Amino acid sequence: MQNILFAQALLANESKQSHSWLFRQIIETTGIRSTVIITDSDPAVDAAVKEVFTTTYPVHCAFHITQNLHKNFQKPFEDQYEKFLQDFYLCRNSLVQVTFEKCFAKLIEDYSQSQHYLEGLYTSKEYWAHSYTSFKFTGGMIASSRVESVNACVKRMLFNSDVSLCELMSEIHRLLDEQDKKNWYQYWKLTIPSVKNLEQTNFLFTKVNKCCQSFFTPTVLKL
Repeated sequence: MQNILFAQALLANESKQSHSWLFRQIIETTGIRSTVIITDSDPAVDAAVKEVFTTTYPVHCAFHITQNLHKNFQKPFEDQYEKFLQDFYLCRNSLVQVTFEKCFAKLIEDYSQSQHYLEGLYTSKEYWAHSYTSFKFTGGMIASSRVESVNACVKRMLFNSDVSLCELMSEIHRLLDEQDKKNWYQYWKLTIPSVKNLEQTNFLFTKVNKCCQSFFTPTVLKL
């Protein structure tokens, strides 16, 4: 019930050609074609998925959809906005496609100001409406939050415009190494029978730990 970082790339731009190149590199390097890919609903990404990952189903990130709703309707709707957002997600979470269609029509009727935007969103309903995406295995994920959290770490590194490409790659590798260490530690714990306290990393080496206390400072000992 965990996910891992599988591949990362630095692109010169966000064009369809760049994303197509990236997807081809992933296939060439790993030989794996994703069953599902969660995107930020960028048309260029969706077009690249259809071109390269021909058997992959694109799912649009719920977080990015919400951000776009905030951007387009929070000010115009003012006090009505929270109710609009609630009605939208009641519609989005409909289990049956017929129910979704009825709810969506009612949504446009109740919020006529949003008709143009919602009709545009409707054209990609197969990628974000639960009644369509629920038939695809996503491991319970409906947003690209896992990737966004890593991107935030990288963006903090890029805040300084003087950072070199080598320094950036070192930071990315540090994040990946940290993830690998946690994974290996989890595997190691699972191979040990009858562990009493999983919170303490020194539960198997009490004598070694006691000896180290004589030489290391508390901070170094913890590391």
